[in-house]
Amino acid sequence: MNPAPSFASAAAVWRNLNHTDRLTFAYNLVVAGLIVAFAHRIPAWHALILPNLAMLAFLWFFISRVGSDARAVWRSLRALYPVFFIWAAYAQTGAMNHILCPGFHDDCLRNLDRALFGCEPAVVFSRAFPQAMIAEIMHAMYFSYYLLFPGLALLLHLRRTPRVLDDYFSTLCGAFYFCCLVFVLFPATGPVDLKPAPPPGAVFPGVMEFIYRWFELPGGAFPSSHVAVAVVVLVYALKYAPRWAVLYLPACLGILPATIYCSYHYAVDVIAGVAVALGALAVARWSRAGMA
Repeated sequence: MNPAPSFASAAAVWRNLNHTDRLTFAYNLVVAGLIVAFAHRIPAWHALILPNLAMLAFLWFFISRVGSDARAVWRSLRALYPVFFIWAAYAQTGAMNHILCPGFHDDCLRNLDRALFGCEPAVVFSRAFPQAMIAEIMHAMYFSYYLLFPGLALLLHLRRTPRVLDDYFSTLCGAFYFCCLVFVLFPATGPVDLKPAPPPGAVFPGVMEFIYRWFELPGGAFPSSHVAVAVVVLVYALKYAPRWAVLYLPACLGILPATIYCSYHYAVDVIAGVAVALGALAVARWSRAGMA
């Protein structure tokens, strides 16, 4: 049997995947490899690996075959699926973040905060500004993360700019996937145990408490994916959606201090999140230059 047609067919499928697809494909391969390698430390690893295998199949057999002549609903799914996978990727880290270490590395990060700043910023910041209005604004800023990156993706999709959307998603996913891998290998819960009680009648502190109680999993503090994503979103919003800067600028910048004020992250988590975003942006710029 001549294997040439199979290789040619596989090469054709790979060519039909864009940068975001290939990055997502590679991420799922890496995670699947980690699950298999550390299966003895992961309860129900057979079930945990199924989403990765399903995503690989989805990319190979569906995404690569959706062309410009497909129905609008399929083209929209093909363009925006990373928004949904990002949530799944984050959730999965909580089920496998003890493969190297049975505990969390919060003591290391807390000591690093003290060494750099001479205090614990998560404690000092919130106690210095205990006013209900400030707490409300800071938690609203932190909550805006859940709207910012899907909102910009939808806006770019509606403008029918697939190359720009792919550039945005590949940079965003590059930063986010890197954060997820660190969450698995170096888990930390963040200074949530230092979080003060929410002011009476506060709205967004209560919303965030609900989200963290039912949807957040421990281990995803360092680096801050909120910060990494916010920085990437801000750069692309200012470049490709400047008319919306009045919304994106304060929200994206506000997330940086909000992560500390709301006691969800250490200050070093924020610094690391900015570094991850800058690294992803630099790689994206280098990639674009190499393709020019």
